[in-house]
Amino acid sequence: MDEIFTHDLLFVKPDWGFWRGKYFLQKTLIEAAMSSALPGDAPLTLPATLTIKNISAVQELILDFLNKNTTAVLDIDEAAQIDLSFIQLVTAARKQAEAKAGRVLLARPATGNFYDVLKRGGFLDGMTPEATHFWLHQETN
Repeated sequence: MDEIFTHDLLFVKPDWGFWRGKYFLQKTLIEAAMSSALPGDAPLTLPATLTIKNISAVQELILDFLNKNTTAVLDIDEAAQIDLSFIQLVTAARKQAEAKAGRVLLARPATGNFYDVLKRGGFLDGMTPEATHFWLHQETN
């Protein structure tokens, strides 16, 4: 399998595939770019696919980033493919960061597919003011 290197970081995750009655090992490429704007509010640009297929690699990316920064501002492409595994990962990362006096933030409010996944998963039902602020960047009274 040919690999193309187009971004700053490349993560390779083994993944089992099935083809013509035989199992084979394939590589799933996870690419992301990192940059630092301000100390303490470091942005982390995530890959365009944030689904169960690559969630382990995305988890490693976020955890490694949080080990080096107190705050991670997750930059998620508006057209990103997202499923519930990513929502669960973000929720867990927020709790872990808060336990270490850190923060996980979203660069933009959830829209499009991201918003739809939150809605289908029941995350928008009965939201606390803190959750509304985190996911949707809205203040509630």
